[in-house]
Amino acid sequence: MATRKTPSRSTTTRRPKKIESVHDAVVHGSKIDELHQIRLVLARAIDEHAAPKDLAALTKRLQDATAEYETLTGAVKPETATKEVTANASKRRQPVSLKAL
Repeated sequence: MATRKTPSRSTTTRRPKKIESVHDAVVHGSKIDELHQIRLVLARAIDEHAAPKDLAALTKRLQDATAEYETLTGAVKPETATKEVTANASKRRQPVSLKAL
């Protein structure tokens, strides 16, 4: 009678490690995991530690990471996001008429 060989620990499937930091995401996760963790770090930095001089840069980085995250996860189609950004920018650039004042 043949004996069954038990698979070694390295060949058994393991539960994926929970991603809890940017480092974990880079080493063990996907690009989506990495962007998710970066968004969390940036949001926390904005809420808790941001000096007024750093706030604009951190906010811009968060917007960029969110846009890329949404593109990769399919939450927003890239062409839709571009159209929305362009539309918002054009609204801000419209000159104010002196007649309206």
